[in-house]
Amino acid sequence: MEGMAEAVRDTDTPEDAVASIEEPVSLSSTIPAHLFNDIHPWYVRYGIPLYLTSIFGLLLASDLGSGVSAETTVSVDGQVIFHSVILTVSIFSSVSELWKTESYPLAVLIVITSIMWPYIKLALSMYAWVAPPLKRGGRGARRRERLIEVLDVLGKWSFTDIFVLMIMVVAFRSTLALGQTSTDVYIVPKWGFYGFVFASVASLLSTHLILHLHRKVIYPELYSNKGANNRGVSNKDDDSKVLVLPEAEFDNTDVVVADKDDAIAPLWIKMGLSFKEALSIVLLLFIAFALLGTGCFLTSFTFTYEQGDPSSSAYLYNTRDFSIANIGFNVRNAAISPNSFGIGFVQFFYFVLAVVTPLENIVVLFVLYFVPMKDRIQRMLFFLAEITFAWGAVEVMMISAIFSVKQIPDFGSGIVDTGCSTCYVVGAILRPTFWIYFVGAILNVFVTFWLFHRAHKHLYNDEKFFAKPSKCCWC
Repeated sequence: MEGMAEAVRDTDTPEDAVASIEEPVSLSSTIPAHLFNDIHPWYVRYGIPLYLTSIFGLLLASDLGSGVSAETTVSVDGQVIFHSVILTVSIFSSVSELWKTESYPLAVLIVITSIMWPYIKLALSMYAWVAPPLKRGGRGARRRERLIEVLDVLGKWSFTDIFVLMIMVVAFRSTLALGQTSTDVYIVPKWGFYGFVFASVASLLSTHLILHLHRKVIYPELYSNKGANNRGVSNKDDDSKVLVLPEAEFDNTDVVVADKDDAIAPLWIKMGLSFKEALSIVLLLFIAFALLGTGCFLTSFTFTYEQGDPSSSAYLYNTRDFSIANIGFNVRNAAISPNSFGIGFVQFFYFVLAVVTPLENIVVLFVLYFVPMKDRIQRMLFFLAEITFAWGAVEVMMISAIFSVKQIPDFGSGIVDTGCSTCYVVGAILRPTFWIYFVGAILNVFVTFWLFHRAHKHLYNDEKFFAKPSKCCWC
């Protein structure tokens, strides 16, 4: 068939819908942009751009506002007599402060992950919604799907600031004792930081929604309750909106449709994997779970505190050990306002990103591959696995910890300058047990990507929908 079918058209009967396949139309109408696709309700089509624009506004205001401060209190016999703010910075200005203290690697990390990437992600999300795919029909739709999948997976890197701040809050919380007088040092998150966290959360939620809506458009027969024919034409009556992909994009094999979607079996059997392949998946998931679960609770960091001249009898040296989980547990104790809602929210969010969701993702993948279910339920579970992987930020925590620990001495010497009589130096060491978490994080990422790729090919019939595979383009 030389011409292309009409992408979205109103139909009175199923027969009219099938007949519409023969009508040639222009390339641009094959897969329309979601903004102009009548399959979506008007409030969805225009609500998504408005939502993304609102996130941009919140993100910009948060980046320019007060992000974090370094504060001290002076107490005599346990009573606070003096409170001082040493330094207050926004997310933007924190980069220059890190640069001044010669924390160059950490400054670069913050620029890339917390300043550049959130805006790039929002821009690409807007592009994915308002612009049609550059390639024709099925292949273009699949490439656009891959772009959204990549945005969804990489959205977690906006949370780098959370992990860096949590480590800094715990590391710099200390008390300098001078007789009956003591000085307490705090790192305090401000409204700009909380706004940034909410903007990052909202941005990640937006790509979940866009990905779901995009798949409903390009795989209508897989989402239809009443089934569909082999070209994506709905069998519904009454003016239903129909997506019709061009004939040239399909091979001669009929697409598996919803009314045949009733086989109840584990995914690995449906995919035709051998017993050895299935066993290897079980072992890899078990090893990743064991490494991450164990690594979270083993001592990963040692913070050192030196006060006074090492040659003086008044010299004090102290160490504190923390696991990744203990960093979260000690946030309230390290905060100047331990009972505030903001600290509680960040503490909860830290555990969700670094501990709970990564382990949950592994469990979901195991259930997806090895529990007998219909394809429809497996597609829902696959999407849940994508969501848990998007929120499971073990690799982000891993990189943030390495950069933060290495830069704590430089950063500390820049914000706490007490003179030589009461010299105060904060140091940090990565313990060998940290690398258990490191290996678990790397293994988890590679295994998850591998399992996602194989599951998508079966659950969304990639080879049947698209006669030719995409070639490294996500547009």
